[in-house]
Amino acid sequence: MQVHLVKKSSNKKLGGIPSSYTEQKSCPTDCSLAEVCYAKTGYHTRLNWDKVSNHERGTDWHTFCESIAKLKPNTLWRHNVAGDLPHLFGDIDTELLTELVNANVGKQGYTYTHHKLNNHNHG
Repeated sequence: MQVHLVKKSSNKKLGGIPSSYTEQKSCPTDCSLAEVCYAKTGYHTRLNWDKVSNHERGTDWHTFCESIAKLKPNTLWRHNVAGDLPHLFGDIDTELLTELVNANVGKQGYTYTHHKLNNHNHG
């Protein structure tokens, strides 16, 4: 899974906090917002996302998590300006998610998901 960490976002809505992109195959195939996806229609977001998805930018999940662990304590950061949580046939990959949660200890990372709530993907 290819992921890219932007150390200082140029997105005005994020105010310069670190943010990430996860490659397009992370998105659920049954996403209800696929037709109006901001990441697909926003020019700069799409350019960055395409480069991550084509492995021209970013790194593997493990190295990404190491970068998150190295952020300063209490750093506010946004995961997945584009992309979603890694999954296996619609079930969130709990091993990779756990790695990210552990890397985020002491930080203030947040994200959203469009994966369906099912017996596996519940909180």
